[in-house]
Amino acid sequence: AKWWTQSEFDKFIVRNDLLGKTVQLKGQLFTVVGVLKNPFRDKDPRWFTREWVQVYVPLTSAQRYLAGSGDSSRSSEAIEQIQIDSGSEESFAGAKRRIEALLDSLHRGEKDYELEDFREQIQNQLSEMRKEAVAILTVGIIAILAGGVGIMNVTLATIFSRIREIGIRRALGATRGDILIQFVTEAVMLGLLGGAAGTLLGLAGLRWLGEGDLDKIRALQWWHFLATLGIAGAAGFLFSLYPAYQASKLDPVEALRHE
Repeated sequence: AKWWTQSEFDKFIVRNDLLGKTVQLKGQLFTVVGVLKNPFRDKDPRWFTREWVQVYVPLTSAQRYLAGSGDSSRSSEAIEQIQIDSGSEESFAGAKRRIEALLDSLHRGEKDYELEDFREQIQNQLSEMRKEAVAILTVGIIAILAGGVGIMNVTLATIFSRIREIGIRRALGATRGDILIQFVTEAVMLGLLGGAAGTLLGLAGLRWLGEGDLDKIRALQWWHFLATLGIAGAAGFLFSLYPAYQASKLDPVEALRHE
């Protein structure tokens, strides 16, 4: 599932077909001749520069009807920014040289423009994301260790309070393996229940963050939930092995004498 917060305009577009309809932009009427659908932000490397509502107008129409409406000091011929997609990283260098040569020719050699490489911005954004991922991973590992220690303590306390029960089971024919499996299974179930509760709380927090800020968006797949439960169950299994092994080593006679 994609947990994206839609704007009111996005919801309007979904419910209404604007193709062929007339819309008003800065007091001017325009006819919609096509609707473009942007890829999901996790599939588009330009997501950090992308506006949520984009309207494309022919350059000559924009210069004639829209330019200068917000700033009368600017010429109607002025172009603030041009974004060009070279199509692939391999063709970028050649495209940049041709664009620079064209601009030099149009501007008569005067460097009154600036060429920006979005790849640098993308790399900076990816670097920040990696740092965030490492920080989140560190917090997650600490949380798993803390939860595992908690499961170990709970298992030890459970074993101590059920020593006599263990002695009775052993006297009735239960093997050491049966005792081991019993307490490991209980610990794994405890881990799975904790993982399920944590997943529900995480989803609630995710929805809350998504409603407040579009930059705090996450994409979830079905296997994320299974992975979360798997990690929780594995933590319960690993951290319960030592207590369960100690329980399986109890002497049946001594365990029956325990009060």
